[in-house]
Amino acid sequence: MPLRARGGRRSERCRTHLDVGGVLAHRYHARGYRALAAAPERHNNALPSGVLDIELIGNNGNDALSTDAVVQDLWEAGDDSDEDRMIRRTFLAGAAALAGLSAADKSATLEAMRHGMNRSLAAERAEADVNEWQHIILDYGEAYPIAAPAELVRSLMVDLLGLQAALRRPGSAARQRELLRTGALLSAFTAQSMSNLGQPLEARRWWRTAKNTADRSGDPYSVIWIRGREICHAMGSRPDPAVLRLIEEADGIAVKAPPDAALELTAEKAQMFAFCGREQDALAAIHQVREQFGASPAAYSGSMLDWGEERLYNTESFTYSRLGKITEAERATRDGLSLYAANDDRSLRHPAGLRLNLAFTLVRSGDLREGLNLARTVIDSLPEELRGTKVEDGRKLLAMVPPARQHHADVHAYREWMNSIA
Repeated sequence: MPLRARGGRRSERCRTHLDVGGVLAHRYHARGYRALAAAPERHNNALPSGVLDIELIGNNGNDALSTDAVVQDLWEAGDDSDEDRMIRRTFLAGAAALAGLSAADKSATLEAMRHGMNRSLAAERAEADVNEWQHIILDYGEAYPIAAPAELVRSLMVDLLGLQAALRRPGSAARQRELLRTGALLSAFTAQSMSNLGQPLEARRWWRTAKNTADRSGDPYSVIWIRGREICHAMGSRPDPAVLRLIEEADGIAVKAPPDAALELTAEKAQMFAFCGREQDALAAIHQVREQFGASPAAYSGSMLDWGEERLYNTESFTYSRLGKITEAERATRDGLSLYAANDDRSLRHPAGLRLNLAFTLVRSGDLREGLNLARTVIDSLPEELRGTKVEDGRKLLAMVPPARQHHADVHAYREWMNSIA
């Protein structure tokens, strides 16, 4: 089942986990102190910057304490059970290790954590606080469209450490399945974030972990949703035959998929078919998306885990632009931009994607100058930390230019600009 009703309002709790810039920050409490995965600019007393920025704050939220002192206080607080001490030790050790790492160590750290997750999944015990983990997943669904990928990775590292500890604790079979589902979705958000950071090999490893964990959980929504998202991120970064095999794999297990997960898969199929030039298959899939959405329409959702109206326009805009259907692409792009403007001015990456789709349409129709200028304007307008995949889209735009016009002055200028921002 989807994690919440489609088209629902954002919870007050989710708002408390997002600052005005859309950065996710989870708080971990222990007897008056909290370790906060946060953007360093929000607090003045952070440990050395790196993959994870940890700040330790006293009861009043103002007095910064030394790392050693806080770790000692956390360790000695209360008469906790041995099990609680183990959980706290796991978190503190992992957080301390991550805080001292440089950015260059990020890939190695993530890979070690991925293997740690896989080891945890072999245990036969589960953690009790399932509701908290469900809320954390909802936070990521809403944070993903607006937060910078690097910030998401920082927060995901903390939560993956916590979940590994939770999976080692005893619990019922039902709780174990829910935690496995959480692990699958956290791994999928990690895979997407690594892809958005331009690290496809690391992303592929996390996709494997996400799929294996979802399969273990037995949750039909996660099993199909994760495979749909993998298809989306594989498009253009892996050979077309490999992506088409992913579609075949997902189709083979999607018979009983929940509606939102089925929509996710069908939407990615439509886009992939358009991307690789299978026009009739793409048109059939996009019409199916419209029919499935119309059977249970939803307003703007703002979450990657809900299939709201914005997801429909994103899918149609991409598909029609790659097929060269100018009228349909312009309509979907216009409606999508209006919807984002009316509902969430923090969302920058997806509206930029819609405008880039229009640039593809213009170039495909022969209007090189207008299309290339629009692409440059869109990419230039994004903050550096959000450009990632949009720069890659800008490069793909050059492949849409007919061979006879590759040496046109506008194309040459655009290519030079692309090389300058690489």
